[in-house]
Amino acid sequence: MAIKNRLFAALLATAAAGAVLATAPMAAAADSGTQQTCSSARSHTQCQSPGNVQIKTSPAPVKFHPYGGLDALIGSNEHGR
Repeated sequence: MAIKNRLFAALLATAAAGAVLATAPMAAAADSGTQQTCSSARSHTQCQSPGNVQIKTSPAPVKFHPYGGLDALIGSNEHGR
């Protein structure tokens, strides 16, 4: 008789869990009917809609001076000298 009671309790718990999952609200994304607006500047683009902002940017070009701008001291002819 104890086995039947345990089996009944497990079956009842499973049914209760199934009922909870079946009646839970569905997760859904926000309405996609809102229009996204975008604006561009020099190095970035900003797109936004209600509740969301996305910024896409790229780094500025790197100016590399291996001698710290003092390359004329080692005899470089870069500046037309």
